[in-house]
Amino acid sequence: MSINDSVRFTPQEKPVLILILLTYFMILLDSSIVFTSVPVMKADLGLSAAEMSWVQDAYTLAFGGALLLGAQLGEVWGRTRVFLGGLIVFAVASLIVGAASTAHVLIAARALQGLGAAVVAPTSLTLITAVFHDTVKRTRATAAYGTMAGLGSSGGMLIGGLITTFLSWRFGFWINVPIAVVVLVLAVRFLPALPSRPGRFDLLGAVLLTGSMFLITLALVERSVLPGIIGAIVLVVAVAWERKASAPILPEHLWHHRVRGLTLIARLLFAASLFGMYFMTTQYFELTLGYSALTAGLLMLVNCVPQGATGMMVSSLVTRFGLRRLLLTGLASTAVGLGLIAWGMHGSLPILLLGMVLTGLGQGASFGPITSVGIWQSSPSEAGAASGIVNTGHQMGATTGVAGLTGLLVFSPHYSTPLTVSAILMVVVLLIMLAATPDQHPLTHTQLGRATSLGCEP
Repeated sequence: MSINDSVRFTPQEKPVLILILLTYFMILLDSSIVFTSVPVMKADLGLSAAEMSWVQDAYTLAFGGALLLGAQLGEVWGRTRVFLGGLIVFAVASLIVGAASTAHVLIAARALQGLGAAVVAPTSLTLITAVFHDTVKRTRATAAYGTMAGLGSSGGMLIGGLITTFLSWRFGFWINVPIAVVVLVLAVRFLPALPSRPGRFDLLGAVLLTGSMFLITLALVERSVLPGIIGAIVLVVAVAWERKASAPILPEHLWHHRVRGLTLIARLLFAASLFGMYFMTTQYFELTLGYSALTAGLLMLVNCVPQGATGMMVSSLVTRFGLRRLLLTGLASTAVGLGLIAWGMHGSLPILLLGMVLTGLGQGASFGPITSVGIWQSSPSEAGAASGIVNTGHQMGATTGVAGLTGLLVFSPHYSTPLTVSAILMVVVLLIMLAATPDQHPLTHTQLGRATSLGCEP
């Protein structure tokens, strides 16, 4: 037998890899397709500015709030069972989103989608470790997973524009249903029944953390002080509970580490800035310039393509320049790019597009490194939980960023205002990481490969 034969996927392994990749593609597609669809939803359903914000925030809030719980459920109840359950929830919610006739139904279904994604996303990645025991096969499967990130995120913008322009925004969500059916058939047929482990999961911690973020987001969207105060109190209670919980969803020692703690704050602001940029820029293209959803999707590729190209070179760039220098340069490029987008919104499309290119290059260079710093010095047994905390911070940042930047439009209706704030937030991220990152940051090729962004991923 040749070496190549020994590392080929078996007939049982190929369908498992396909179902994992299809699942990830579906989740990423759903996350990015909404950016080009929201302005059309506004016209179709008569959405207010706050309701437009909640279409995105309901999903990211539920996704981020239940992400760590979803990972715990997979461990305790069994990954295969939890994966199938989450997939069904996601598919049913997608069907409801596409059929929604009111804003309330749409937003509630988006939250249900987020819950399903929070269960499926971490489980699909751990299935790679559980199913592919050979190191070479696992590396190839992980690389394919990263490539799918680029296809799903970048493709979501374009596919969303195509479907919304020539069919309806509703089909952008209904497309999840046949994909989910294919994945379910493959899972039932080929996915092994992976063992569970006895244990408990921190349901109360997940409820408290998600509840606190919901209230803070509500305060930002509705511009009301009281929900923000209550949310802050609930967050304090959540932290107190996590300190004494037997199986905490947010282990205190993981984020009390100086570097990881600062990086968690930076990652939250990073996501707030970039999700706000995507949300506002597509609205600017469609509502201010009057472009179609398809044209908006094509223009967003000006950001996505450079991001994906840079993301694929991160490993070699780190080897040549060092992680710290690459990270700080990437963040600086992103901040400058966001500033140029804000400037270009005053009437210069070439400057705006140049800003999108610089933002994409910066994102591609900084996304992987900032993720890897977030799990710095965590033990192998803690790496999964540390990564989950970083990703949760990312989703919470996305939620508060879209909500907060949307709220700014009340005081200044021009889209350049929230983009200017996005640029300022990115400068703050740069300063935090300047203080947080050590001069020498040891990082293995495997760690970086898991952290690298390969597509249009805020």
